[in-house]
Amino acid sequence: MKLYTHCSGCGDEITIKSSATDRRKLKLEHGDQIQVNCHHCGKKEKQHLNKIYAEINSLHLFIACAASVILSIVIWLAFGVIGTLLILIPLSLWLYQLNATRNFNKYFI
Repeated sequence: MKLYTHCSGCGDEITIKSSATDRRKLKLEHGDQIQVNCHHCGKKEKQHLNKIYAEINSLHLFIACAASVILSIVIWLAFGVIGTLLILIPLSLWLYQLNATRNFNKYFI
């Protein structure tokens, strides 16, 4: 899950590095507001937690899909059709991230 907000000066997306899975945990980490720095215009500002949003991290999904395809081919050659069940790995990761982002975005402080 990727957390981000938008700069009030230039509107560029600012990524927030945190392992928090919801706004409550983010509040425990940083308080009611998070200090962010825009890399595009250099503006430093505080953003309220309700202005922070989550989206699915596509890099994690790509890595899971690539590993799943490679393992499926190897196991399919060794054991047959059973190896195709490894496609469930990226599907379950995608469902987990979808649920986590939905829960983060619907809970406001």
